[in-house]
Amino acid sequence: NSDTGLTRFNTHYYLALSYLASNTGIANAIVNLKSAISNNPDSFLQTKAEWYLALAYLKTTETKKAEQLLKKIILNDNAGEYRQKALLLLTDLKKNRER
Repeated sequence: NSDTGLTRFNTHYYLALSYLASNTGIANAIVNLKSAISNNPDSFLQTKAEWYLALAYLKTTETKKAEQLLKKIILNDNAGEYRQKALLLLTDLKKNRER
C-alpha cells in the first residue's frame, strides 16, 4: 500500500530532520534517513532523504560517503532542485579539499 510506504517514509524522514536540527543526534538522523530511503514511495522522496543523509555524513566528517551520495543525486534526472544543490555542494567540497 503506497499510503503505508509514505507514512513510513515521512515518519523516518521528519524524525531524522529533527535529529539533524538538534546537532546532537546525527547518528540517529543517519539511521532514520537510511530507513526513509528504504521506505520511499517514489524516487524524488528518496532523493530528498539522500540529500539530507549527505549533509548528515558531512556533519560526521564522512566526506567520502557524502560525496558518493551527492554524485548519485547529480546523476538522477528526477532529483529536481536537489540536483543543482548537490552539484554546488560537491563543487564546494572539492574546492575546499584543494586549499
